[in-house]
Amino acid sequence: MHNFEIFAIGEQHKVIVKSSENAQRNTDKEALNLLFNVVSECFDTESSIQYLQFELDDSSVARFVQSKLPLDGENKLYKSAFYQLSDHWHQHTSSSQYPLVLVQSNPSYRLHPLRPPKPEAVVYKRFDCNCNHDVSFRLIDKQRDLQKFTQWMNNPRVAEFWEQAWSEEKLADFIDERMNDSHTLPLIGEFDGQPFGYVEAYWTAEDRLSAYYDAKPYDRGIHLLVGEENFRGAKYFQSWMKAISHYLFLDDMRTEKIVLEPRYDNVRLFTRIEEVGYKKHFEFNFPHKRSAFVSLERHAFFTEQW
Repeated sequence: MHNFEIFAIGEQHKVIVKSSENAQRNTDKEALNLLFNVVSECFDTESSIQYLQFELDDSSVARFVQSKLPLDGENKLYKSAFYQLSDHWHQHTSSSQYPLVLVQSNPSYRLHPLRPPKPEAVVYKRFDCNCNHDVSFRLIDKQRDLQKFTQWMNNPRVAEFWEQAWSEEKLADFIDERMNDSHTLPLIGEFDGQPFGYVEAYWTAEDRLSAYYDAKPYDRGIHLLVGEENFRGAKYFQSWMKAISHYLFLDDMRTEKIVLEPRYDNVRLFTRIEEVGYKKHFEFNFPHKRSAFVSLERHAFFTEQW
């Protein structure tokens, strides 16, 4: 149990952690949540802060804080390091813990790492102070989501790019295929628990996209759609796109790049996605469409997007 007080002095980029007999006693988890919330508020409300200077008043406080946060030798916590911690926002066993075992699941593709089993339920959750909502992602549930998923896919705005304006029965089979595909993670995005869209995260090394660029073993790709009109617009897009990118980089520390291959004429997406750090590199031809290759690097994301 821990009893300490935390004082954040934003204008001095300082966080003071002091033992206090009068403070509420907290478990490790409660104390860690308290620390994360204070640090998140400092970084989120003042984007110019690149690090926080911690002052720790005794050895027991120092041991706890230094064991939970990546402070440097001068007790500075850099923002780019803080947002790479997976304990707070990432909600399941990290793929980073899955050992490297090379397999070839499809003879058409190269050797690639054996992928961990799919997580269950919520995989990521974070409060976004810029849009004032909790943004989260959870594994798709066919019984719970099929009706809404069918509505989304049959929305003309979605169907223009996905070209899957299918029946409920056919889309149920599609969900089953994605759930049975070890290289794909089908997710429902939510704001404050309200579904807004569908995101398909996938490992690119065993995907058809790997033939078009120098795919690394832990690169991730994204297919995406927003189905709810109330959650369209730049504010929401920046929030959930930043969140899904954050999740994928947290899920496996070996992931250095996230890529997309949208249709080459999706101008609205290109405009929005640049604001989250993604860059368009070139166009190429899939058998079924002309695509653009877009990517985001880990280092750029954690140094430029927070």
